[in-house]
Amino acid sequence: MSSPITTVELFDESFVFSSSEDLSNAIGAVYSQNVGLPGGTLSLLSFFGDTADNEAGYILLNTVSEWINRYTAKYAGICGSATVRSPDPAETSGGCVSGATSSCFNGATGTMATHWWAVHNFLQYGGRCVIAGDTTGFTLGNTVLVDKSKFPDIDVVFALDNTQTQANNVYEIVKARNNDCFGVVGASGTVSGGYGEPINGVGGQSAGAIQPRGVSLGQYGMSVFGEKEHFGLLDEDLSVVTSPLVPDIAGCLIRTDRDYYPWFSPAGYIRGRILNILRLKNQPSEASQVNLLDKNVNFAVTVSGQGTFLFSDKTLYSDSTSPYRYVNVSRLLIYLIKNVTPIAKRYLFEFNNEITRTSFINSTVPILEEAKNTGGLVDYSITCDESNNTDAVISANNFVADIKIKPAKAINYITLRFTNLNV
Repeated sequence: MSSPITTVELFDESFVFSSSEDLSNAIGAVYSQNVGLPGGTLSLLSFFGDTADNEAGYILLNTVSEWINRYTAKYAGICGSATVRSPDPAETSGGCVSGATSSCFNGATGTMATHWWAVHNFLQYGGRCVIAGDTTGFTLGNTVLVDKSKFPDIDVVFALDNTQTQANNVYEIVKARNNDCFGVVGASGTVSGGYGEPINGVGGQSAGAIQPRGVSLGQYGMSVFGEKEHFGLLDEDLSVVTSPLVPDIAGCLIRTDRDYYPWFSPAGYIRGRILNILRLKNQPSEASQVNLLDKNVNFAVTVSGQGTFLFSDKTLYSDSTSPYRYVNVSRLLIYLIKNVTPIAKRYLFEFNNEITRTSFINSTVPILEEAKNTGGLVDYSITCDESNNTDAVISANNFVADIKIKPAKAINYITLRFTNLNV
């Protein structure tokens, strides 16, 4: 007689530690400003960071479970014996503070909850996350995120919500780092008509009022429209939480770096899958999708029976003829600059002669060849000789290398033409 199947309790009052994809060394960064709650300057850093974190100016997270552990540790005992609740952006009663009664909501609420979920959702894609933000006397201008001696390699900086304030934070960080990373921000406005299938005219949807945030990012950033609905940390009432899609799209970039290369598009069925989602809060119709693309606003689409995916990959670059209007091409350039620049720096104070120039070319070619052999480049050329290192250049103690690249283009539209062979 066979043994009975073991019964598994699916839901209980404890938190479930959300699963994540394979871990990566790639880093996503956020800046959490004061959310305006009682009790001083409260941001993700000041509230969930310990003394060492706040002195250092950042929290470094490697996994989803670390972030959930910080959450439960923070709220445990604040509200007496009350059970710690899942973060709820829609909760209006206000979060507990030290010494409060058991009648308050024992967990994160409002903007604090939204920001907490943003970090959580990003971590599910396997990247590491650095959280900087407001503490006493702490401002964006001196955040550690712009200190390359502490964080030489940040891959993506993303907004914690869809506000202009968060978009400004992202822009300032990317700019201060000399555009060595990619920014992901939200969009203003909503579509009318609610959720609908991606066919023209469903629900009378209109995206006319939607505008991208962070347009100053240009080719070094992308704007994302939309929110997703998902379960909370599995508390007893299984409440549904609404979160912005921005962190998920940042996560798609991390997934792309881990499983492919930065010069691959993060969109589509392979690299653009959105995790931990019940449904999109608003899915744009086909007409709205065209409107969003015209404004350089990216979006996700739910495909029946298959899942929800990022379905566009445009940067905020305004030149409609430039290849840098696409995310994969822009990130290719960022990658090449980040990897070729250190090579060039090795030749500081060397002689500008044929030996030095040949050595530079030989050191740079493997990087460009890798990008070409893996599909990122169609072709490239390097000129570093007497033609651009003239006597005048050498006399001025300068060194010049001209690198020209022809990026590969990702498929954005597919046309299938079937022909009868007998005709």
